[in-house]
Amino acid sequence: MISGVRYPAIAAADDLAALTEAAVAAGKAALPFFRLGKTTTARIRYKSNDSPVTEADDAADDAARAVLERRFPGVTLLSEEDRHHASIGSGATLVMDPVDGTRAFIAGRTEWCVSLALMACGQPVAGVVFAPARDELMAAAKGQGASLNGVILPRRPTTPRSPLIVTGPMRLTETVTPNWPRSDTGETLKALAYRLASVAAGAADVALATQGANHWDIAAAQILLEETGCALRTLAGAEPVYNGPDPVHPALIAAEAGLSTRLIAALAR
Repeated sequence: MISGVRYPAIAAADDLAALTEAAVAAGKAALPFFRLGKTTTARIRYKSNDSPVTEADDAADDAARAVLERRFPGVTLLSEEDRHHASIGSGATLVMDPVDGTRAFIAGRTEWCVSLALMACGQPVAGVVFAPARDELMAAAKGQGASLNGVILPRRPTTPRSPLIVTGPMRLTETVTPNWPRSDTGETLKALAYRLASVAAGAADVALATQGANHWDIAAAQILLEETGCALRTLAGAEPVYNGPDPVHPALIAAEAGLSTRLIAALAR
């Protein structure tokens, strides 16, 4: 494992194992506060933007940090729970949301997850999305494929099923789908990282995100998507930018790469 200013464009073999160890540690730390179908037992506070943070978020953040500081010495860590956010440059950066989908966690929904990615040259090169309440761990590294609970995920077929299964916020879904081939609404997923990763896993054909996602919401999902033949793009067709001046991303679409191109073109028409 290499630390320092520069980092290889392809993750080392043990990087993914380290990310997995950290994600599992975070998930185990949060899980005692989770109650299936019921409100969490965790104490809740609110940030200045009115988004909730629970003591489960803090416990997961601490648990992951303990692993990451040991396994990635000297590598910058950017977590949602940081008071001051580091920027993502050309060197190695770890990007983490210790509990993505905190509102889902609070409500007792199962799709909340740990989202953790290793960035190099401003792009994700390895990532893990771990949903403890669903016992699902998705992992991927650049050029090495993706897996779900240790089983290799196949590349998504270039000919999609019909109707398309689309998951995303209802208002955005209802706005864009009239321009597309026949589609059905998939499972409503409140955790964005898990929602995007559901396309890589084959549970959905298209996942949508409204404007406002941050790096830690999407980085791990992006490498999962790319390693299964999918793409994460803005609704204008651009790739996500991680080292720009604005950490907030516009509305996004995740789908098999060719399908995403066709759907974006349909929106433009």
